[in-house]
Amino acid sequence: VYKTEVDFLYEIILKTATAKDELRTFLEDLLTSSEIRMIKRRWHVANLLDEGKSIRAIAAEAGVGTDTVERIAKRLDEGRGGLTKALEAMRGKRAQLRKKLEEKTTSREKTTAVPLVFGVRSR
Repeated sequence: VYKTEVDFLYEIILKTATAKDELRTFLEDLLTSSEIRMIKRRWHVANLLDEGKSIRAIAAEAGVGTDTVERIAKRLDEGRGGLTKALEAMRGKRAQLRKKLEEKTTSREKTTAVPLVFGVRSR
């Protein structure tokens, strides 16, 4: 019975979530805010692992313990491939997003740069 209910849930998600907003609304109704935060953290950790960062660096950046990072790394290595496939699909988008963020940061730094006058920053 449980497996049938889970399969039905997958089917509902695929059929009803035809747009990102619909999926967000469905998940916000189904999950608690802490469960959503947990999923976001796991996804963030998986992305950092995919970038090749160290377990300690990921734990510090994501605000989780190294055991959490190791569990997610194990799922990537020994899981059924779903997480790996999702990461592969997002690599290009992730690179584009990083580039945009870097461009914004660079342009912001240029516009907020404070000139040096006699070795002292002036405003």
